[in-house]
Amino acid sequence: MLTEDAQALLMVMGDALDRIEAAVAPLHRQRKQLRISTVATFASHWLIPRLADWQREHPNIELSISTTTRVVDLTAEDIDCAIRYGQGEWKGLKATLLFRETLLPVARPDIGSLSAGSTIIRARSRFRDWNRWWLASSTSDDPPNGSMIVETRAQAIDAVLAGAGIAVMDEAYVEPHIAAGRLHALGVTVSLPEGYYLVANETRQPRSEAVRLLTSWLVSQAQR
Repeated sequence: MLTEDAQALLMVMGDALDRIEAAVAPLHRQRKQLRISTVATFASHWLIPRLADWQREHPNIELSISTTTRVVDLTAEDIDCAIRYGQGEWKGLKATLLFRETLLPVARPDIGSLSAGSTIIRARSRFRDWNRWWLASSTSDDPPNGSMIVETRAQAIDAVLAGAGIAVMDEAYVEPHIAAGRLHALGVTVSLPEGYYLVANETRQPRSEAVRLLTSWLVSQAQR
């Protein structure tokens, strides 16, 4: 029977081994694994809902998706490609446009209109979106007085679905909710010059064919 000291030592060793395994496991990638970096809202509300189609078309290529807002170095880091928001100008990298950004005010069906008494939901990560929509939509009414601020656009979608107010969101993110009747549009769709791009370093050869297949698949999904 183990003494108390021995049991305590085994617990400490087991915890240390678990942490080592958790740190090392991501470094051992499978031969057919493709690593993608993107932002959390894009992953949750556009990419992940479409992954079943990717698995049917390319069952032998495993996608590993990481989310971050920082700029990743596709030359130095063990990441094959990234989905990024911008105007497609990243020096030394090939950028393929998936779709242009749009802005559309949405709310639950029980919120009938965008009026001065409405509560607008702003995402701190995209704080200017409401101002950009208001200017581009040529809406003559005064902006609503009430507002709520959350950290991300994913949180803004959650707040809208909970009935907390109205958010202006990329139409690509909210289209499934509109189609299902959970949300409805409260204004016109405004197109922006920025968009979402698949960005890759063409000088990295080991998984270039897998990146090509992913690019083609993403473009076809965006065109549907």
